[in-house]
Amino acid sequence: MGTSQEIDLTHVTEGDPMSVFRAETLTNVIRDLPDFKGYQGWKLFAKHIGPNPVLGGGAHGGTNVFKFIYVYPAEARLINGQIPIGTMVVKELHENNNGQPGAITGALTIMAKRGGAFNPEGNGWEYFMTDTNLTQTLLRWGSETMCFACHSGAKDTEFVFSAAELEPCAASLKP
Repeated sequence: MGTSQEIDLTHVTEGDPMSVFRAETLTNVIRDLPDFKGYQGWKLFAKHIGPNPVLGGGAHGGTNVFKFIYVYPAEARLINGQIPIGTMVVKELHENNNGQPGAITGALTIMAKRGGAFNPEGNGWEYFMTDTNLTQTLLRWGSETMCFACHSGAKDTEFVFSAAELEPCAASLKP
């Protein structure tokens, strides 16, 4: 994918839809804009409309937008309280078009699990804000960002507020 550091991933699937994801040789995975291209083909694991009850009304687009959250790889989930290094999470916002998702709006917000010595306070997560076309990085960093200030409230779920929802999305909304 893109220009990221070369990594070796092992997927243990054996036909089981709830397969376990193992990252055996990962220590520090650096992601950049090309790695996020095609995120809409990743697993869609959560859809929300309106304010997030944990984050409140102003976070990630306010109170009246649709939020779609994608994860890569599809097998990524909490394993022994950790999300594997190399995991990427993208949140996109959609205008509310009379109760249906409209055009993508605002910025994309992205988390990438780097691991290694990066952001030890945030367990290796790097935060990004990009334009919706993934051509410009608007914000990028670790614990120094406003992203971490909020996500530190989800320390018990690996800094991901919707970590418990890392299951196939059952919502009936269609993008």
